[in-house]
Amino acid sequence: MAAATPPPLPPNIDTPTMEGRPDVKLRIRAALLDNLFLLLLTIAVLWSAGWALDRFVGTRRITGSETWEPLLMIGLFLTLILVTFGTYFGLTASSPKQATWGQRLAGLKLIDDRTGARPRIGQTWTWAVLQAFTRFLNPALGLGLFVYLPILSHPRGQSPLDSVTHLLVVEAKS
Repeated sequence: MAAATPPPLPPNIDTPTMEGRPDVKLRIRAALLDNLFLLLLTIAVLWSAGWALDRFVGTRRITGSETWEPLLMIGLFLTLILVTFGTYFGLTASSPKQATWGQRLAGLKLIDDRTGARPRIGQTWTWAVLQAFTRFLNPALGLGLFVYLPILSHPRGQSPLDSVTHLLVVEAKS
């Protein structure tokens, strides 16, 4: 069975090949910067949520039959983290800059791999949700290897998340 080759890029953009694609180091730098931004944003969101819960719900000792409350709070905070991650990736990737803050600082942007144009909103938000789940589950399952190892061998330097959503990370022209 022959390996599937990616569709050709339109002539109006540079053709990324193994030699012409963005350096993997730039993608890793962008991911690390995004993780830093996400850490700061998540701390702010969780602190705000904790403050609001304390202020408006109040705190009291948990006793006997109320042991479900800690599980509810853990679920609430994990949901807030996941929504924070998804919102960060969705809003930044669908912005006119076509890049997350980390990608912007690394000089990268997202394009549609079929047209070479700005990605559609649905594409970027699908990518954002996949990124959020991957980043959220990464510490527990080591999904970073799943995302970054295939970039090394893919002719266009796409991760599985990029391929599924038909997005391509390219160097932004100044």
